Amino acid sequence: MCQMHHQQAGEVRTNVGVSEFVEELVVAITSIRVYWHEHPRVQTSLETLVEGLEELLERMDTQQLDLGASEGYLFVGKRPLLGASLAAARILEPLDIIGSGGISFRRGAAISDFVPLMQLLSRKRLEDIDVESANGFLESERCTAISCLPPFRRGRGDSPIADEVVDVLGTREFQRESDNLFALDIPVRMYQEVVDHMQSAMVSVCSGEGLDLDATKGHVETILRKIEDDPKAALSMSRYEQYDAFTFGHSIRVCMFALSFARAMHLEPELVNRIGAAALLHDVGKARVPFEVLHSTGRLSDDERREMSRHAVHGAEILLEMDSSDPLAIAAAFGHHRTMAGGYPATLHTPTLSTATSIVKICDVYEALTAVRPYKDRMSPMRAFRIMMSMNDHFDPKLLRKFMQVTGIYPIGSRVRLSNGEIARVFSQTSIVDRPTVDVEELTNGEPYARDQQRRVDLSSDDSVSVDELLLGAEMS
Repeated sequence: MCQMHHQQAGEVRTNVGVSEFVEELVVAITSIRVYWHEHPRVQTSLETLVEGLEELLERMDTQQLDLGASEGYLFVGKRPLLGASLAAARILEPLDIIGSGGISFRRGAAISDFVPLMQLLSRKRLEDIDVESANGFLESERCTAISCLPPFRRGRGDSPIADEVVDVLGTREFQRESDNLFALDIPVRMYQEVVDHMQSAMVSVCSGEGLDLDATKGHVETILRKIEDDPKAALSMSRYEQYDAFTFGHSIRVCMFALSFARAMHLEPELVNRIGAAALLHDVGKARVPFEVLHSTGRLSDDERREMSRHAVHGAEILLEMDSSDPLAIAAAFGHHRTMAGGYPATLHTPTLSTATSIVKICDVYEALTAVRPYKDRMSPMRAFRIMMSMNDHFDPKLLRKFMQVTGIYPIGSRVRLSNGEIARVFSQTSIVDRPTVDVEELTNGEPYARDQQRRVDLSSDDSVSVDELLLGAEMS
């Protein structure tokens, strides 16, 4: 996992552990919406939560973890968990509705403590519940080691982390780190809403219900508008590397890459939107992959890999069951692992992939290579392109070359160190693949430029400076 610039080693380890704990909390909330709480899949998540909490508290040398929630972010101590917050709408939204400032987890928490919390956070209606009644519910269910924190109110001191969190939101350090990430306010909430939609889609599929395709189209249109209005901020979001067990983040990032690519190809706006929706839904079939296979954090066995490969057929079947499904989305779900040499699913004839499927396929592989996974580190775009170029018969060569030109070896939104020592963020590509246009954000001594002092430099027309290094770490907790 990644960390912010100024974290000390102990803070990094703590925040990584809390982020993993939050991820498992989201997994449990999502699972309990599909299955009863005694189902083996839910029990596995709950057991992982119990063990993870005890390990985390032991590492922190404390008796309780106060997980703060305010203004769309999760906190631990004074640190906003920026990465974990992106996929945590299922935690943040219920807490916001009841007016809670977070959740307190204490040593000795058992499965019997977590179950009522899951039930509370997954309720469909919370408008008539406040913090006091929420804690009353938890107590009535014999939950003694978990409680909802009171709301943050500056100066009140009724929450153990209230003043610390309120204060840190206004600090220059937090604003600097926010600016360095991706103009947080709008993109984070957009990302959270799309993750929430993908979680709902998975629940619907597992429950045998149809997908809300109109909502999918709406989210794709929102992402596209953000890319059009502020490509640097939107595509910085695609640098977010935290891996999630249900691969929602992967699908969202593939969607962003596909929308940016299709838009750069000057395709018709309606077709661009359809390609974006196909990309967002390309892995929808994973909702029918066995939980233990999808949730595995290690390399898959041969049998598990065969089971995972069935997601392409599952995805096409799910979409075919719906009258309003777009044929482009059905084709992309089925064919994004097909190649001119075969691939999967196996078919009687060598496939001819549509442009839409080919775009989704390229973006899918590129994201998989350049993102962090539990079993691998992030790969640089340059190395990813070299690998993709060597994968004979896997991609449409013309499309792949065009994607490389559009994406660049220094992708839009990524942070780079210039040859003069300054830190910049890539704003757009130019005709020279290794000389993009950048916004200079930090001086050589690491101090940030004020917003009105930041400058934009077209490196293709300025020979005095060049990109020295791509900064792969996405300063996130």
